[in-house]
Amino acid sequence: LGLAVATPAGVKAALFYIFVYAVMNLGAFGAVIAVFHSIRSEKIEDYAGLYQKDPLTAVVLAVSLLALAGIPPLAGFFAKFFILAAAVKAHHILLAVLAVVNSVIALYYYLKVVKFMFLDQPEETAVASAVQTPSLRFVLFFLMAANFVIGIWPQPALVWIARLLP
Repeated sequence: LGLAVATPAGVKAALFYIFVYAVMNLGAFGAVIAVFHSIRSEKIEDYAGLYQKDPLTAVVLAVSLLALAGIPPLAGFFAKFFILAAAVKAHHILLAVLAVVNSVIALYYYLKVVKFMFLDQPEETAVASAVQTPSLRFVLFFLMAANFVIGIWPQPALVWIARLLP
């Protein structure tokens, strides 16, 4: 969407979104991979009670999913905001509205996963902890913290991205 508006603001917003998208997805997929290696399942239902068994992994995954949905104060909020602002400024209102509708639909599916992790009871076969290594715990925690830091203070990332542009 940022590139479709073909403005400098749109390009800058798209680059910021790509950067933030990488942070959000690394956190989400890092947590999912850790859970998969622990329970050997890809079913969302098998995430039931993950918070009770492994709070860090559940919180990292929840934060990453909510960031992907664009919920403040997470990084995805500003990423989506800048993209939408560039689209509206370039008079691409319909594209902006479709992007918002897409985000709301995605939020529904993200919240289903969060519900399983935090509100449902775990199966007896569930593992005690998905993340076994301290290095993976550190990386997941770092990515979760990055979602908050960029969401609260996006300026350093924006300045860095602006320097990448001619």
